[in-house]
Amino acid sequence: MPIERAFADVLKCLRSHSNDPRYLLPDDGYFDLLNDAFRSIDATKAAGYVKNMYTELALVHAPGPAL
Repeated sequence: MPIERAFADVLKCLRSHSNDPRYLLPDDGYFDLLNDAFRSIDATKAAGYVKNMYTELALVHAPGPAL
């Protein structure tokens, strides 16, 4: 699902900064980091998530035999 892929990218961004002491407390830029993580999902990435979803759905919902 597109939302799962989007949140995976957000978590990847957050984890990449997990050892950075500037982001440990909300007053120290944590909300700025969250903002940057969510803004990293641009229209191209979002379109890719949706395209991938349709590709996966086509594999799962393959048409059955003609009756």
